[in-house]
Amino acid sequence: MLGRPNVFVEIGGLRQMSGSGGTWVFDGEKKIRSRLAASRPRHRILGLEDGRFAKMVMGSFRLRAGADPDPMTRRRLVNNRLVWRFLRRNSHPGLLRVFERVVDERGDEGFICEPLTTHLLNGDFPPHPATRSLRHFLETGAHLGDALQVLHSQGRVHADVTPYNVLLRGHESVLIDFDRAVRIGQYASELPGSGEGTQTVLTPQCCSPEHALRQPMTPASDIFCLAITMCSWVSEWVGVACPGEVQLPQVAIMRCAAGEYPHWDRVEERIVTTRVIELMKSSMSRDAAMRPQDGAAFAVRCRGLLHELPTETLDRPVVPLEQVAPWQEPREALETCYESLVSLVQ
Repeated sequence: MLGRPNVFVEIGGLRQMSGSGGTWVFDGEKKIRSRLAASRPRHRILGLEDGRFAKMVMGSFRLRAGADPDPMTRRRLVNNRLVWRFLRRNSHPGLLRVFERVVDERGDEGFICEPLTTHLLNGDFPPHPATRSLRHFLETGAHLGDALQVLHSQGRVHADVTPYNVLLRGHESVLIDFDRAVRIGQYASELPGSGEGTQTVLTPQCCSPEHALRQPMTPASDIFCLAITMCSWVSEWVGVACPGEVQLPQVAIMRCAAGEYPHWDRVEERIVTTRVIELMKSSMSRDAAMRPQDGAAFAVRCRGLLHELPTETLDRPVVPLEQVAPWQEPREALETCYESLVSLVQ
């Protein structure tokens, strides 16, 4: 059992106390001012006055008060504690750093984590640091492969590697949001961390074929999603989403289930180097057996290319986006993708 959280997070405009500096001891507990940064169905994100953030489990106050909450809330709180414990024990630079467990003024429980920078695609943002050159691209791949291996070596799958869940600490990529992590061989369902439940929960544009088809998850499922995340930085489109297309989740899930990536032309024009493109394509194979089997294997492939490719190739800047031809309908039409999916399900 975890001990009682020893930090109380105050939401919103708490009045400044003279000489307190905004943080003080209150009823034997340190009290930190905060603001509501985001409210989601499952949790709230609080921005703390020291720049860090707190991730709070919505409705967990009922469990802590001895009331009987719904099974989903109980599972989320248990999972939040397990994620915190895992991240406290595993301090890889590619994993989110976490600090104290906390309780907010509502009584909801959560944990404090480090501040990170979000990199948004299709916005007024500079290119992702990984796309400065092939060297940066492959080094980032090896770094994130190592981070994933921390989970894989302990029998778990992240199950939600997406551009939204890889943030930046300076120029260093950091994997966050372990809420959907499951044990190898389990399904990713609406009950976080359990592998139970009847519904599949996923990010439609960036899910593996196994995830889309509700099949057991393996470390190779994470590798599919890592590759699609890295290609998203290059294509500047999130996963399999396409410009000018109604972003229906069913369409994106169908593409992922069939292993059809619509932006290969754009990625190939920018990366150019055949062996790097081959690594990305094999990592996004519909057949999980064709992919690197875990984070360590993917990192080895990336470092092998860093060792084998000529220096001038590695240090050449990735082709600027403005020099790439405008997006066009992918060679594999949606109808072909649908036929592929039907045959796969049958």
